[in-house]
Amino acid sequence: MKKILMFLIVPMVIMSFVGCSNAKPPTEDVTDLRQAAWSSLSENAKEEVVGDWKFANVERVELNVLPIVQSGGKPPQVDNLYRVTFKTNRDEFLGPIQVYVDGDSKEIVSYGTRL
Repeated sequence: MKKILMFLIVPMVIMSFVGCSNAKPPTEDVTDLRQAAWSSLSENAKEEVVGDWKFANVERVELNVLPIVQSGGKPPQVDNLYRVTFKTNRDEFLGPIQVYVDGDSKEIVSYGTRL
């Protein structure tokens, strides 16, 4: 009975140490993505942005959310696609400004549609 108990307890203790590790996955620095998106905007668009552009929301997205793909176009070959969203003073009428950026090359892939 003791052997069976030890056989069950030892793996559970080892798994608890592995599962409780404090190691965190590296966080991605999205500053370059914000900078690329901001630099791509026209002066008129920049004037509409509310707040500091350095705090724009950045999120990783799938290719199927691109406006080009949604309207039937051919999707680009991008492995790490991000959407940078800038809040504007015209959000209630047109929606926010959204810029899709390739996370690897930092090149602009597309822009979100505004109404």
